Amino acid sequence: MTGKRSLLLITAILGLFCTNWVSAQAAQDIGYNVTSELWAKAVLEPATGPVTLVWKQVGADITASGDTVISGYFYADPADFAYGSQYNPEVFVKIYIAANGWCNMAFNHVTVDNVTVYSAHNYTGTANQAGTLTLADRLAEHEYTGVGTLTGTEYDGTWKGGAVPTSLLNDDDELCGAATLSLTILNSVITGTARSTSGDSYDITGNVDASGDISAGFAASEGVTATITGDINGHIASGSWNESLGCKGSWSVVKE
Repeated sequence: MTGKRSLLLITAILGLFCTNWVSAQAAQDIGYNVTSELWAKAVLEPATGPVTLVWKQVGADITASGDTVISGYFYADPADFAYGSQYNPEVFVKIYIAANGWCNMAFNHVTVDNVTVYSAHNYTGTANQAGTLTLADRLAEHEYTGVGTLTGTEYDGTWKGGAVPTSLLNDDDELCGAATLSLTILNSVITGTARSTSGDSYDITGNVDASGDISAGFAASEGVTATITGDINGHIASGSWNESLGCKGSWSVVKE
């Protein structure tokens, strides 16, 4: 990895760098690439109408037998419901990918309202499987074959650092803020969290191709986006960030 440089391009979350956070509704409605091959989406169905839930990965690992395990959950966006919180899961998810390519995606209902869950292998815009979770039937399992396991790349690991603004105010005269960054790369999947100076926590997601370039990774909110560009050089990644309301600055993370 030392000496190799690759361009990072993350279309990230507006709330990372602006103290007034707006829900990433446009991004969550699309669903989530939980690996480079597997896609998932969960829709809560209260009496007021369906609302797409937010995905949060808890962890991923490769077992001694070469199997891949991924855990996470879907939660309600606080902008959609007063009870919404990343610490209040609505559906737990366990993904098991055997070394032979057999995959089980288990969705466990832990809320009151019905939740419809969707999944796909090599998603092209249409779910391959769907099911509705209820109080009476809390488990749905989607199985696939021919799914690639996480084999690891030179970029795998935990990267930590921060982002600081070089502009004081955005175009709406809102204060631009700093954030701490914690990213995890496992195989082609980037997950992470940014915590703003005001104490708010936001998720970062993305995908890395075999050469190390970010091929996808985004969050959008009512047409507002933020981008991070930079380079990996050995165990250090750094660059600049810009969000569409005018805040900008620099960032850096170090591989632990």
